[in-house]
Amino acid sequence: MKKMFIISAVALTLVACNDKVHDEEYFYQNLDEARDVGNKCKAGDITGQNCTNAKAAIYKDNQLNAKVPH
Repeated sequence: MKKMFIISAVALTLVACNDKVHDEEYFYQNLDEARDVGNKCKAGDITGQNCTNAKAAIYKDNQLNAKVPH
């Protein structure tokens, strides 16, 4: 039982370390990655701050590049 707990703790630590959080500006400069992260968030594959930041970057890009009706 103790061995299983240690293995689980180590695995959880390794998984948590791999999730680098990028800010909105990073995703704005890397919109393809932002869209990929956004799709994974919609599918429920990932959650967290990267979802929020990717969504904000995509929204910002859509607002800045929106077509203005004449």
